[in-house]
Amino acid sequence: MSTLLLFSLLLQSAFALEARWLGVAGILLTDRETTLLIDPVLTKPNLTHWLFNRPFSSNQAAAKERLNKLGIRKVDGIFISHCHFDHASDAGFLASHFKAPVHGGDSLKKIVHHHDPKAPFVMAEDKSEFQIGKFKIKMFIRPHPAIIRPIDWHFLGGKIETFSGNFYDYREGEVWMFIIEHPEGVTIFDQSSVFFEESRKYAGRVDNYFLGVSNPEDKDTLIKNNVKLLAPKRVIGIHQDFFFLESDYLSQWLLPTVDLVHLQQEIQKLTPTPTLIIPERDQLIRLDP
Repeated sequence: MSTLLLFSLLLQSAFALEARWLGVAGILLTDRETTLLIDPVLTKPNLTHWLFNRPFSSNQAAAKERLNKLGIRKVDGIFISHCHFDHASDAGFLASHFKAPVHGGDSLKKIVHHHDPKAPFVMAEDKSEFQIGKFKIKMFIRPHPAIIRPIDWHFLGGKIETFSGNFYDYREGEVWMFIIEHPEGVTIFDQSSVFFEESRKYAGRVDNYFLGVSNPEDKDTLIKNNVKLLAPKRVIGIHQDFFFLESDYLSQWLLPTVDLVHLQQEIQKLTPTPTLIIPERDQLIRLDP
């Protein structure tokens, strides 16, 4: 093997993007030099949290066990799309554990600093940009989809004014879309079904599109609008697991609204057809260019 070819292979190996789906919308994204966590929730509530609004915070022992199992020993940045418990409840612990800054707005800051007042936190605004290693992360304010469309009802909507750590204190807060540019590809993480004009700039350039598939109506809207417009190389389905009660048995369930066969059929109607990936939890996903 020539020296030039060996160098090329080593360079490709060093900077190839990889992802893991951690459950709900949680994604680990890495180029093996720099690691980002997006919506990394490792702690699930139990029934008493739902019924009695008990204090809800990171199960640190379980989280550390999971991190060790996955070999996650270094994190360089944490990004949270919004402040519901199934997206933000582990952010403070992970920031302290890895000494990695969390990026977000005032609502998220209240959650993170309730866990640890010294946890690193970077305030973001609409259209903020951050460079972490070879990743350039652009953050855009987005609306969270209504759970019940006809009456525009949002689950725990609004910003967090005060945060005492109780289960229902985890309100929607600021809602973000992330466009992540890297020499090895463009990744979009967006859980909102509302069309976003900024996306037009990336039409035909998107390599990886992380798509929440927990709501059938929003899923169809995303496919017909955002996915069709962006024409990504890959669509990675996330947020389809039943993550809302602490149970190993329930962790194997899909949300009852998810119809993955329908998702596959709708994706196949698009031209060009993206590759659809529905990952298993903790599965390594190669994101080659």
